[in-house]
Amino acid sequence: DTSGAWDWKMEKNSFTVHGRSNFASPAVIEYKKGSEWLHFKPDILQYANDTGATQIIAAPRAVNGMVHGNTITWPSAYGNGMDFSWEIEPSRLAKLLTITRKNRLPRVNQIIRDGGNPVLELNLELALSQGLKVLIGGKVWQGEERDIQGLIEFQDAQGNTLWHFDTPLSWDSRDPLAKNPANL
Repeated sequence: DTSGAWDWKMEKNSFTVHGRSNFASPAVIEYKKGSEWLHFKPDILQYANDTGATQIIAAPRAVNGMVHGNTITWPSAYGNGMDFSWEIEPSRLAKLLTITRKNRLPRVNQIIRDGGNPVLELNLELALSQGLKVLIGGKVWQGEERDIQGLIEFQDAQGNTLWHFDTPLSWDSRDPLAKNPANL
């Protein structure tokens, strides 16, 4: 039990969420249900393309977060005007990177543009308890580095889904359809 190392604790439905105030901690969020746990650490924010070229934008900063209702927010986690938050919901792991103005992001280098399909990537590191398995698009993940653009499920040894990530979404705050965001 690592709960003594955590700054916050939230009880949700049938599981517990722990959080650390410092965004640059080795693990920032823990989901725990029974003896199963899942640790998350937000990592590099970068541009990438189809050729595998990357352009680092920012690493997590050692900023302190705050809790508001069901949300933990780390202001300027990736630099001025780039906040990160985690919304705690009954079964869904909702993470949000909020960029207040487009000019907060650096220009995309030409090598990224030339490589085809430039994208903004937010990398996450995770650690799992021994009894958990991860399914990506319904198939068991073998631990390799992957770009993920589909449903991610975390199942216990009996095949019960404990938590899931939905397909990544993005939207512009000026978009009148922002309440119904489109896929990346």
